[in-house]
Amino acid sequence: MLLIFLSCARRERLNPIDPRNPQTKGRPAINRIYSVKDTVFISWEPIELEDLNSYKIYRKTSTEDAFNLFATVSSSITTFVDTSVTFGVDYQYRITAAGTTFESLPSEPVIITPGPSFNWVADTFNRNIVKLTHDSRYEILRARDFFNPIDLEFSPLNKIVWIVDLVRASRGEVVRMNTRGKTLGRLPFSTPFDLAVFNSTGEVWVADSEIDAVVKMDSTGTPEFSITSFSNPIALSIDQQNGDCWVADNQADAIVQIKNDGSSIFTVPFNFNAIQAVTVNSKEGSVWVADSTRIVKLDMKGKKIFELNGFNFVFKLVVNENTGEVWLLDLVLRFNKSKVVKLAPSGQKVFELSGFTVPEDLALNLYDNSCLVADTQNDRIVRISPDGNITAIFDRVFNPQAVAVQNN
Repeated sequence: MLLIFLSCARRERLNPIDPRNPQTKGRPAINRIYSVKDTVFISWEPIELEDLNSYKIYRKTSTEDAFNLFATVSSSITTFVDTSVTFGVDYQYRITAAGTTFESLPSEPVIITPGPSFNWVADTFNRNIVKLTHDSRYEILRARDFFNPIDLEFSPLNKIVWIVDLVRASRGEVVRMNTRGKTLGRLPFSTPFDLAVFNSTGEVWVADSEIDAVVKMDSTGTPEFSITSFSNPIALSIDQQNGDCWVADNQADAIVQIKNDGSSIFTVPFNFNAIQAVTVNSKEGSVWVADSTRIVKLDMKGKKIFELNGFNFVFKLVVNENTGEVWLLDLVLRFNKSKVVKLAPSGQKVFELSGFTVPEDLALNLYDNSCLVADTQNDRIVRISPDGNITAIFDRVFNPQAVAVQNN
């Protein structure tokens, strides 16, 4: 009799909606959620139960105090699409399994913030390119046909992701990929290091540090011309008003402007020490330069507006042309000691946020003015709000080295 009783009790606990069930904990499990602009997609693990007749979807926004029943679907369905969402609003979802006389415990809540943008990540060690949701919390797709992706940019004109992929020493490729993750072409280079896109035409500029050249291509990847008078060009930025390319020439410690048609080259007459990056504010008509322990702001004629000292090692910087603010990475080669710093157009520090380990890239979301950071040696992507709060962390990456935002 005792053996029969124990056997029955064990079977009861195997009931998928029994809270004592060690596998399900008595509730459904949401296994995927993501958003594509104003649509949220949810899926969950099926519950195997004879008298189950429906799943109930509960939803709560950031302005509501409690979850409300939002939809009911048949027990044969394990997916749901929510098309009644608003950009920039936090939505939480829970799922229950229900029969005529019962309803399970709700699933653990999941939160998502839909928006108009997407985020692209070079998951370098895993040799992937990952597309993330607007809020950077969830993966949409993962493209796997890469060797060592180290940089990427998005072209809004033709919806193309351009990727720098290092195949081996002294051999690299610039890859064209569509937004569905399909590779459209691979263009051979020696050691491409950085690229930049002229948004109005889709033209692409590539810095090839191995052969000390900057190459301009049309929107399909056909080379237009090459400038070879550099000494390790490592960073590019495009003047989005006219298509001119500004080059950070590392070994020459020079900032160089190349006219869009290649007709002239202008070297800024300024003494730099150890140039790392350059970014152009085309609306304001200014150029910001990361020069090791300082930031230098120039006008378009190369005249110094001001310089800021006191940094440890400024590795990367990017300007938000909506606001004129500049975000930068100040590296410290110790665990969690690197910083993300935001500057006002005047150069005044807005805030600094520590806790990063050798981050290698950052990109700006022009919808909400947030910043996406590739926190490389912490194996994560961090999203930072305009006021300096971390709003999302995506950690399904290993050694990510580049990020780009698909703003439109």
